Amino acid sequence: MGVYSDKIESVGDFFGIELFVLKTGKERQAEAGKLYREKNKEKVRERRKIYGQANAEKIAEKNKKYYEDNKEAKKEYDILYRIKNKEKLSDAKKEYRKRNDEVIKEKKKIYGQGKGKKVIQEYQQSPTGKKSMMITSWKKKGLINDDYSKLYDDYLLCSKCDVCNKEFKTRQNKCMDHCHTTGLFRHFLCQSCNNHDYWKKVINDKETQ
Repeated sequence: MGVYSDKIESVGDFFGIELFVLKTGKERQAEAGKLYREKNKEKVRERRKIYGQANAEKIAEKNKKYYEDNKEAKKEYDILYRIKNKEKLSDAKKEYRKRNDEVIKEKKKIYGQGKGKKVIQEYQQSPTGKKSMMITSWKKKGLINDDYSKLYDDYLLCSKCDVCNKEFKTRQNKCMDHCHTTGLFRHFLCQSCNNHDYWKKVINDKETQ
């Protein structure tokens, strides 16, 4: 693109008076780059594809380092993004499944046969598999948390309802209460407390004591 120096440019006429602004070299270079990309979308896309294939390891390493350096900021951004775009993400998933319905079915059919089926069953019975499936089910129900791994550990350790203090008799009796507006996790509740709104008053009374 060459070297871009600072330059005074006209921004139009205002009641017969021509107005000018000072644009820095960086601003002019950014505008030129944007204009070039808009005019050459296919060429730019192809170049990026070729570069990505030739530098896959380098890009992966760079992305990994960036993620490690910005782990907390990314978590916070992801939570806010999912809250703000809950309907958009849900619609995108539905649209993807609709467009690729036959492909998805075929993949499941192939992988679910023979060795694939055995691998799935073994994974589902493993501690990692159980954890993964549980967290996935929470996400499908709209539950949002900044540390699902810690929440899962707390879920396993929790033995009593946060409201009535009764012990959970079965795993099915242990409910993950979350706000249906923001999706954020709130309490571990038994089915009885989770099905009634009176628990909100009990929680509020506990917090004010």
